[in-house]
Amino acid sequence: MKIVVTSYIFAPAQRQIDFSSFSGFDVRRLLAVIHAPTGKLLYAASTPSLGYTALAASVLTLTYDTTAMSAGDALTVFYDDQTAAQPIKVGDTVDISVILTMQTVAYSAGQVLTNTIDVENALRTINGTGRIVGVTVLDQADQDFALDVYVFSDNFVLGTRGGFPSISDANALALRRRIQILQSDFVDLGGCKFADVPYDRAFKSIRAIAGTSLIKVSAICTAGAPTFNASAVTLTLTIERD
Repeated sequence: MKIVVTSYIFAPAQRQIDFSSFSGFDVRRLLAVIHAPTGKLLYAASTPSLGYTALAASVLTLTYDTTAMSAGDALTVFYDDQTAAQPIKVGDTVDISVILTMQTVAYSAGQVLTNTIDVENALRTINGTGRIVGVTVLDQADQDFALDVYVFSDNFVLGTRGGFPSISDANALALRRRIQILQSDFVDLGGCKFADVPYDRAFKSIRAIAGTSLIKVSAICTAGAPTFNASAVTLTLTIERD
């Protein structure tokens, strides 16, 4: 079954990823590595131009030149743990996390926070339906802000990241849900802030984009003047799938 590995150390100056903290790492099961801030594919199994030049224990030296990237950049690492996927049952609830890719300049209220993001396999079936029953936000930049998350039912762009929304009447028809995350929802945990949105604001019925099992989301800053690093904010949706 494909899983996302979060135990690694990224050393871009050396073009290396250290998987020593991931128990049982086997490079033959490594499927792909994506640089989350830019969406660039750094590694892909069976693709020589996106392979590796050296492997020392669990330290992988990539073919891809990562020297312009930063050690703190998040990576999305797909790995085959060789376990059988469990069948999804009607009514099953899943947590799906996505990283909101931010600009590294100060935002103001009303500006679009992130590019439109695909939430893959949000629904159980093609053209499926379900309900968002929980929403959390982890802000590792420890900012004081509020945001609205918008859910779309079509391929749709809310506006340019860092600019104000620019929506045609036709595109506005694809807007389906708005989830409010208030400044008062966040709890300061020292080096980060965490929000768990109350059920009455989190609960939203949803439908997949036609011909897919995914939904798309974006977000607008509604209060504060936050400044983030590119991958500081993680949005997690708890979805009950029909």
